[in-house]
Amino acid sequence: MVRSFLFATGIALTVIVAGCSSSDGSTSSGSGGCQEFKSTADLTKPTVSWKNDVMPIVTRACAFSSCHGGGAGNLRLTQDAAASRTALVDVNATVSPTTKRVAAGNPSGSFMLKKIDGDICFVADNCTNKNCGQTMPMGSTLLDVGERDTFRRWIAQGATDN
Repeated sequence: MVRSFLFATGIALTVIVAGCSSSDGSTSSGSGGCQEFKSTADLTKPTVSWKNDVMPIVTRACAFSSCHGGGAGNLRLTQDAAASRTALVDVNATVSPTTKRVAAGNPSGSFMLKKIDGDICFVADNCTNKNCGQTMPMGSTLLDVGERDTFRRWIAQGATDN
């Protein structure tokens, strides 16, 4: 009987520990399965260009009519690189007025990265009614880590209009 109990306890602990990490660099907060993404990318290189590296991702994944191309979330992103960057950089997030959509030079303080990394639950206390909305792209799988790290590098490098 004691042996069965110890065996069952060992299995339960293994399942709990396995649920607290993942192969993509995320770790569990212990609250409802929220996973915080931790990038291992070098954010200083390569140099990232808004127009050549980031904007193509925005155009493909964000700036279409049923999403931010249509103004979803009070954010309008278009094929116009300058207007889209202006709508993102150093502008307070609508549902989290104390957080910048993109905080130039501060990836971890950028609301957009929480949305695209799928760990928005880590900042929910800052959001209106503790609801920060869905991860992005909405209704789809997360962007691959390389694309998310392109955003992260651009932000770390000052979110410049280059």
